[in-house]
Amino acid sequence: MSFLKARKALIKDGWKPNPTYSGEPGVEKIYMRKGFIEFESCTMGIQYCDLNYKKNEICLGVATVGEEVKDMKIYSWNFECPEPEEEHQDSE
Repeated sequence: MSFLKARKALIKDGWKPNPTYSGEPGVEKIYMRKGFIEFESCTMGIQYCDLNYKKNEICLGVATVGEEVKDMKIYSWNFECPEPEEEHQDSE
């Protein structure tokens, strides 16, 4: 399914974008400036991105593949909440 179609359905169903990105400026920042605040991270090269949503304290992680938002496709999802930033720093 396309990312834009899935995003529209999720938001219509009450899921809200859950901003978790706190890294260095990159492609994620470009998407955020376009209003897609749910991006957590994206890889370079063949672009895979992780996004986060939340509904009634339930988390939904969505992974996409594609270079441009209009071409991105969903390739996986899970119901795991992202770790708080402090935990990422402590484990490094």
